[in-house]
Amino acid sequence: HGEKLLFVWLPGLSYDWQSKLQVLSSLSIYLTMMHFAKHMFPRFSSRWIVWTGTAGTALLAAFCLATDVSVFSSAELWLIVYTGVLSTYLIISILRGILHSKDESVYALIGSLSLVHEHLFVGLTFVGVKTAKWLPIEMPIFMAAMGILLAKRFFDNLERVEEASRKLAESDRMKSEFLANTSHELRTPLHGMINMAQVTLDEGGLDLAKEERLRLIVSTGRHLTHLLEDILDLSRLNEGTMQIDAKPVDLRTAVENARELLPYVSEKSADIIVNRVDPDLPKVMADAQRVLQILFNLL
Repeated sequence: HGEKLLFVWLPGLSYDWQSKLQVLSSLSIYLTMMHFAKHMFPRFSSRWIVWTGTAGTALLAAFCLATDVSVFSSAELWLIVYTGVLSTYLIISILRGILHSKDESVYALIGSLSLVHEHLFVGLTFVGVKTAKWLPIEMPIFMAAMGILLAKRFFDNLERVEEASRKLAESDRMKSEFLANTSHELRTPLHGMINMAQVTLDEGGLDLAKEERLRLIVSTGRHLTHLLEDILDLSRLNEGTMQIDAKPVDLRTAVENARELLPYVSEKSADIIVNRVDPDLPKVMADAQRVLQILFNLL
């Protein structure tokens, strides 16, 4: 079983501990593979069987550590039977996964065959049948097959994520395009409605009730206009087509314009806003439309 390597690496190690380490390593290998199969094929692995196997392995490990080598070595047959049961469950889980996923069948089948061959070799050796001597390559083959299977799953999932990202980006582009088109289509009749209502107000000759209704139409229309501008700006930001027309802007004048237009886009009165911007403040390079938009959003 390769136990001579332990004496080479650890010359002071007693035979008792060498035997215990060998048993513990075998138990840990099969327990790890059982949990590995549970996570690789969760649909085909029973949780209670896995935890029962974990508890049984813990009890066997405690028994191995607490007893003398002459005691637990006499139960080597039962140990082989126990590890055989774990391996059988592992092989069944993998084979069920093979039947479910055709793409992964080759790698899972190679791993299962390596386990079957390893247990046949150990079982025949235990009952005294002479077998051909070769390097113990079953476990490395099993790990290599499972490693390739994990890598394949990783790249498959990565490809699905990239495809989902492309679809999401396309959906976002279509949404932005729809919002932009809708906003453009709404702006034309909205501006016409605002202009007709404003012309009617400017002509005068209306009673107070009609004048109030027309002012409500104008203020609501202007408010909707600013909302449409925000939607268009959001679409331009997403597409990276936002343009800034930088010109010298008088901040005091910009604040005054926003204050005067406030009653038309909000229920607030312009009288509650005081323009305290210094008249001597130098002009700044900015987009006048964006400055007004920011002021409206702040107000």
